Amino acid sequence: MNTNKKLGEYFLSDCKDYLNRYNVLKVNSTYLGNRSKLLVDLMFAFECLLKAIIFFESSLSEKETYSKIITHDLKKLYSKLSEQSKDKYDSCINIDINEFQVKIRYQLESEIDFRNKQGILDSKYYDTIANPIWLDKIYNEIKYFSNYVEKVNPIDLKQIKISDIDIETEITEFKTLKSLRGK
Repeated sequence: MNTNKKLGEYFLSDCKDYLNRYNVLKVNSTYLGNRSKLLVDLMFAFECLLKAIIFFESSLSEKETYSKIITHDLKKLYSKLSEQSKDKYDSCINIDINEFQVKIRYQLESEIDFRNKQGILDSKYYDTIANPIWLDKIYNEIKYFSNYVEKVNPIDLKQIKISDIDIETEITEFKTLKSLRGK
């Protein structure tokens, strides 16, 4: 098992799941808390995509690589990409979403972060999460970049029969993955 590749595949799969969730939820996102969660889903998709790339590119052990990605800070994750991936990123991603933090997944935080000093919803709200074109632009850029990453690092999904599962291999792989968190 190439553990770094497998972990990259997990994160790439999570990215795709967050992008799919965004598409499902955007129809019913009618108030501030829901709209901020759409952005959070996109940020999580983006975070997972960057983490996938880091695993795909890593020549370090899976444990060392894992320790590099324990963050929600997109700038830190970006800094760990290869120059080639940074160049592709720069050509795909045009919206600076670094100013938004994952903490806005909470209603309270989104109420604070998207209002001005007087408590009024202003351009930070109407130009971003209240603007479906802005949100869809982020979605499309992440989707385009994720398609590139998957093309370069195809996910290796195979259907296997239960009778063909090697339980010893499964246990060994599980222990390897569990050891990443040190628990």
